[in-house]
Amino acid sequence: MSSVALSSLNLQTYSLFDKVIRVYFYHSDGVTYDLLDCPAPGQGKVQVGQGASGSIQVNNTGRKPTIRLKGTLVGDPTQIHQSDLRITNLYVPQPLNTYKSIRVEAGYRGAMKAAFKAGVHLAYQELPGPDAVTLFQVMIGDLGVWRNTFFSGSYLPGVLLHTSTGSGVLDDIANKMGLTLEYSASPSLSVKQPGLFLAGLLKDLFPKIKKMFESYSSIGTKTGIELYLYGDKLICYTSNTGRTAIPITVLDFISHAKHSSAGYEIQAPWIPGLTPGQLVYIDPRYFRQDFGGDLVAVPGNVYIIYRIDFDFCTTDSTNTMTLLTLGAGGAV
Repeated sequence: MSSVALSSLNLQTYSLFDKVIRVYFYHSDGVTYDLLDCPAPGQGKVQVGQGASGSIQVNNTGRKPTIRLKGTLVGDPTQIHQSDLRITNLYVPQPLNTYKSIRVEAGYRGAMKAAFKAGVHLAYQELPGPDAVTLFQVMIGDLGVWRNTFFSGSYLPGVLLHTSTGSGVLDDIANKMGLTLEYSASPSLSVKQPGLFLAGLLKDLFPKIKKMFESYSSIGTKTGIELYLYGDKLICYTSNTGRTAIPITVLDFISHAKHSSAGYEIQAPWIPGLTPGQLVYIDPRYFRQDFGGDLVAVPGNVYIIYRIDFDFCTTDSTNTMTLLTLGAGGAV
């Protein structure tokens, strides 16, 4: 993997302590109301839809609102990706139930990243009063497409899963669903005998597609593909090699790392935009046994992310992500 590009946090560019969350609210009236990370100087409350631009300008000084984002990402469309967004002193001119979806950008000043899009499942004021806390429970990704969209297609043996010309099985699905395909699996995967006929909801078809492309080695090792929706993307990658189409992320400032069942559990500051299937680089010296302090034997220094739990707040020390990973081997 020596030729694979790496991406990393860089303290020479920005500080981990200057945390920023930007939320775009999509209202049922079709207007986008922007909530940015800092209100105008001297403004006592965070408000949505103020001013001619419909947004609060970002400032380097002045009052910074308390915004906390906590959630889980799993690379499996059968799992619900729920996240809780809490905002202190949020005052909006419309009823909360008229906000239908949000888009979240988060990160560190000078290094903002798009985190996810989500539909608002429930919104209410959790703690009324002078320091009111408004809670938005959101579902990450367009679960409505996955649960409610009907698809049909018929593919002869030999049809590729993906082609550069957009004529593969997944290309067809992505085009008809209005999604962008991110493909990292083998370019030679093709439909087996007797062919593939798809008719039904996406949530029922994904397992059928994954089953078609399963294979086993001579020693019984299973290889297959993973499929899931993330925002407006349909993501496909090989289960034991991860999403190789994007750079490997170097995990800096790891605070905890250990064996966890068949995988490895790692804690570090949250990196917005990191999603299941991506590859991360970890120094094996971070892994130690629970007792004794000896180094645990680990498979190289590159790992595939299968689950991400994150908790991130703009105004206090809350900043962590816990990754459940499996070793992908290799040395970068």
